[in-house]
Amino acid sequence: WKSDSARVADMPISDLVSEVMRRASGAQLSATAAFSLDASLDTGAISIAAISKLYPYENLLRAVKLSGQQLREYLEHSARYYRSLDANGRVPAGGLVDPAIPGFNFDVVTGAEYVIDLSRPPGSRITSLRVDGRAVAPTDSFTMALNSYRASGGGGYTMLVGTPVVYAKDEDIRQLVIDEVKRVTSMGRALDPADYARRNWTLEPSNARDAAFAE
Repeated sequence: WKSDSARVADMPISDLVSEVMRRASGAQLSATAAFSLDASLDTGAISIAAISKLYPYENLLRAVKLSGQQLREYLEHSARYYRSLDANGRVPAGGLVDPAIPGFNFDVVTGAEYVIDLSRPPGSRITSLRVDGRAVAPTDSFTMALNSYRASGGGGYTMLVGTPVVYAKDEDIRQLVIDEVKRVTSMGRALDPADYARRNWTLEPSNARDAAFAE
């Protein structure tokens, strides 16, 4: 349960937050960010401080209705966290991560399967996008759980501005995660990645992924 690579690969610790949000709202999809690459849930008792590091903000749970086109635009905007490989397929000078894009603006979406191809320019990097095994069409419609800041278009996610809100009970997302941990541990169980984790997105090509891990 570590977040150190959560902006490079689909990690269970991010899926824990996303699944809690998705289940609470009843949405088809869920989106969250890896706010801190130092967050972890270690062996033994799980403290509220550890969950606060995983989810440090006072965000409320929302779910919105969006189109397939808006979902694609959402993922393309998130992918701006990375620069593209050059024309020869090499990592650009200065590295792949764009220092102008805050890490908390790199969102990952649960419930959709997609590929981020960094050999392509910004705006055309989502080369495969599927939900329930079917390619997403621009006119498709989905519900997606996210935080209140993002639902209002925060972080430059302007494609969400004006999207219909289908769930808003003013629940604090961090508290929902705390409640989930309490629920599981009160039954004498440990958190199991299999209950939350779904490997549904990848960063390509492999040399870009390796470089991103190194950075």
